[in-house]
Amino acid sequence: MSKRLTAQERADRDLLEETFRDQVNELAAIYGFEWMWVHPLRAAGGIWKTPTYGPLGKGWPDTTYIHRRTGRTLYVEFKKELGKTSPDQDRVLAFLRDAGLEAHVWRPSDFPEITRTLSGG
Repeated sequence: MSKRLTAQERADRDLLEETFRDQVNELAAIYGFEWMWVHPLRAAGGIWKTPTYGPLGKGWPDTTYIHRRTGRTLYVEFKKELGKTSPDQDRVLAFLRDAGLEAHVWRPSDFPEITRTLSGG
């Protein structure tokens, strides 16, 4: 028998990625971060495309955060609670981490850790 989900677990599963990202963006602003989001576009034929170029383009994280005062930079891939990263995303995230940069995959259930990360705690 599978475990029953708590109300919070159900809410996390139902939260849309864009709503979650907007919540994090608001929190990031409170802690002094500015951000830039890479937005996919619907191309002809209804296919979604994100126009990027170069070997890191495919798989680049959704949002980049830079702290105004400290210059601290975060690269974040947002996922729905049960969402999976693609192999390209895994490769780019590993590349960023190997370069000594802060790269994260954040899901709604990560909100306590997200708050600690953004607050510098």
